[in-house]
Amino acid sequence: MELESPPSTLEALLLRAAGSPRTEDAASADARWGLRVERMRRVERGAMLRAATAGAACGLVSAIGVQLAEPLWLENPSGIADQLPYYAATLGVSGAATVAEIGFLFWDAVRSALHIGRLSGPLAGGTAIPAPSAEAVRLSLARAGLETPPPRSAWRGIDPLAESSRLRILLFAMLYKLKVAGSSAVVKGLFRKAAARIGGRAAARSVVELAAAPVFAIWNLLVCRKVMREVRVRALGPHLAQRLLDDTFPRGAGAESPQVQETALLALRTAIVAAGGRHPNLELIGHALFESTGRELGPRAPDELRAALEQMDATQRDRLHAFHLGLVALSGRADRRQQRVVRSLEPAGVPRDGVARVRTLQQEMFSGRYLDAARPESA
Repeated sequence: MELESPPSTLEALLLRAAGSPRTEDAASADARWGLRVERMRRVERGAMLRAATAGAACGLVSAIGVQLAEPLWLENPSGIADQLPYYAATLGVSGAATVAEIGFLFWDAVRSALHIGRLSGPLAGGTAIPAPSAEAVRLSLARAGLETPPPRSAWRGIDPLAESSRLRILLFAMLYKLKVAGSSAVVKGLFRKAAARIGGRAAARSVVELAAAPVFAIWNLLVCRKVMREVRVRALGPHLAQRLLDDTFPRGAGAESPQVQETALLALRTAIVAAGGRHPNLELIGHALFESTGRELGPRAPDELRAALEQMDATQRDRLHAFHLGLVALSGRADRRQQRVVRSLEPAGVPRDGVARVRTLQQEMFSGRYLDAARPESA
C-alpha cells in the first residue's frame, strides 16, 4: 500500500521532529504478540501520563498568569479599555501556555505512535496482502496520533458516506471540539462562586484558573487513551488483516468461487459504509481483495450483503458472515450504526450475538491473542 495523499505541512514537520525511521525494537522482533502488545501498552500509558501532566501544567501556568496580572486589575473601571492591560496579560500567558501544550501533545503523540509502530514490526510477508511501504505506515500512525479521521472519499465503487449525513458529521465534530471548553467553563463557574464567597473577587480570579487544571488533565488523559488505542489498531492492522484473510480464504481469495469473491467485496463495502470512512485496516483488506480477485464493485443496492448471504449455503454463509464481523472488528470501532448493521445481517434462527462476537474479536485482536493463536487447518 502506497501513500494516497502526501503528508500535510504539519504532519511532515512532526514526522521530522519525531526522529528518523528505525527498525523494530530488537527485543520485540521474535516476541509473542501478547508480549509485544504489553510493551505497546507501556508506551500508551507513558503518553497518557505525559498528556495529563501537560494539561495540568497548562492550567497551572494560566493561574500563575492571572496572579501576576492582579496588580493590573481595576475594581471600578470607567470602561472596558481600562481593563485591556489585565486581559492582555492573562490571555497572553494562557494563550502561550495553550499553544505550547498543543505543540507538545502533537509531537509526543506522533513520537509515541511511531514507537508503537516499531514494536509491531514489519509485515512478515505472505500471499494475502502486500507489505505497506514504511512511509505509508509512518504517515498512517502519525495521523492516528493527530486524530485525523480516515478518508471519506469514494474509492473503487465504495462511498463511505453513502448513509451518512454531512451536516451530522460537521455538528458532531464541532460538539467534540467544544466539549472540553464547556467542561472547563462549568468548573470555572463553580469555583468562581465558591472562591468569591470565601476570599473575595480577587481570590476568585486567581483560583478559578487553577480549578481548570484537573479538568484539562483528565480530558487530555481520556483523549490520549482513545488516540493511543487507535494507534495500536493501526500498528497491528497489517498483521491482523493478513491473518483474517488467511483464515477466511486459506487458498487465497483468487481461488474462491465468483459468488464468494463478490460477497467478500460486498462485506467490505458494507463495513466501510457503516464506519463512515475508509479505515486503513479495511483499505488493506480491500487492496488485497481487488488485486487477487480482479473484480470490481457495481452500483450499491439496499441490503446487498444480506441478499448475497441468503443465496449461499450454510457453510459459506457462516464463513462470509464471520469475515464481515472481522472487518468490523478491524475498524477499531463498534458504534451504534455498525451494531445495527451487524444485527441486521445475523442469520435467522441463530442467537443474536453478532455484536458480542465483534467485541470479543476486538479484545483478541488488539491484545495479541488472535495473532498468537494457532492457525486453523486449511480446507
